[in-house]
Amino acid sequence: MKALKELRHGGVKSVFLRDQAVKLIKGAILRGEIPPGEVISNEQLSAWLGISRTPIREALLELQRGGMVIIHRGKGTEVARLSRKDVVEIFETREALEVKSCELMIERMGDGSIKGLESILEKQARDASRGEELGFLEGDHQFHLLLAKGSGNGRLYNAVEAMRDQCMLLGTYALRQENRMSEVLGEHREIVEALRRRDPSAARDAVIAHLRRSCNDVLIQFPGSSGGQDDNVWDGRENGEAGAGVL
Repeated sequence: MKALKELRHGGVKSVFLRDQAVKLIKGAILRGEIPPGEVISNEQLSAWLGISRTPIREALLELQRGGMVIIHRGKGTEVARLSRKDVVEIFETREALEVKSCELMIERMGDGSIKGLESILEKQARDASRGEELGFLEGDHQFHLLLAKGSGNGRLYNAVEAMRDQCMLLGTYALRQENRMSEVLGEHREIVEALRRRDPSAARDAVIAHLRRSCNDVLIQFPGSSGGQDDNVWDGRENGEAGAGVL
């Protein structure tokens, strides 16, 4: 709870109160300062941020749409708790969307598409060297979103964007694995190289290997890991890996 009080630092005074509240609350959740299952009230957040409850309420509605919180009418807002089954389903969905994104991107991409991906990787490398996990996670989302944009399919792009908050939340677990940021950069580069060669088979394999490795890294860290029937870890045998499939 102490960390929540620090959310008000810097003051939220602009006309973009809702957007700033979203950013601050989301950042606290991603840093683990508001843990899964924690219930917070609009009054608490209003006091911590120093603004009225209306923009707080709007911010929480946006975060609920992204799957990061659950609003319990009259009982406060709970930081979402995802099951291991949820984790696997999110990655299965990502795999279907992103493999198709790469296939379509190879068919449709222009000359600037690869440069855009490389620019994101350069920023991620800087964030990794500084240990800036939130910046790295934002770059990760932008990387995968650019793949979807390159597909030229607006509905596919919107589907990837809709998973933004949950993917970033799970990414915080994946990055707890030692050297994971460096590994993610390498996996991203393999995807880019396959796209540069316009090799759909290599791009597919690189995306699947990347997502399944990340999924396993999340599940290893995920609360409630018990080896029970919900432990739906992909065995990865199709790609010669020892694990399943956020970054």
